[in-house]
Amino acid sequence: MMYRRRNNKPEIETHKIKDFQKLLVKYGQGVGIDPFARNCQHAFFTNDINPDTLAKDHMDALDYLNHFDDNMKFDFIIFDPPFSDRMAKDKYGTSNLYSAQSNKATMCQKLASRMLRQGGYFIKAGYNSNPPSNNLELKELCLLACGGNRNDIIFSVWEKTFDLDEWVVE
Repeated sequence: MMYRRRNNKPEIETHKIKDFQKLLVKYGQGVGIDPFARNCQHAFFTNDINPDTLAKDHMDALDYLNHFDDNMKFDFIIFDPPFSDRMAKDKYGTSNLYSAQSNKATMCQKLASRMLRQGGYFIKAGYNSNPPSNNLELKELCLLACGGNRNDIIFSVWEKTFDLDEWVVE
């Protein structure tokens, strides 16, 4: 399903936006992980590099994802990194932590998608609707129009349809 909404409060934290909350309720059931949680408490495992947030852990997102056992699988993943330099500057006081290294956010997405169980959901917020991994299928897309010269926010939900580790190339 695709739909477009108008957001009159573009500066609000993502997890407080009603359309994003609806996606979290609909797809965020079971044991979840949020490597960029800030103050979002929807997932059981929460992390944010900023120690002044409600997240349980405070590590770099890539390090956080790498510290889990390879066999651990999650029912859902919330992927809501700071997706602009301005957002990173406002929230963290520094330039964008994950787009400054062009492949760091991509590495986080790919690692997180491997941690997702088959049939689980990858709930993503950002300025693009690129798939987090090749083995995920788009289930729902919401375009949040922020108006004026502000970028729209795109919420996308991806379902893991098969596990790449199950495929053997001979």
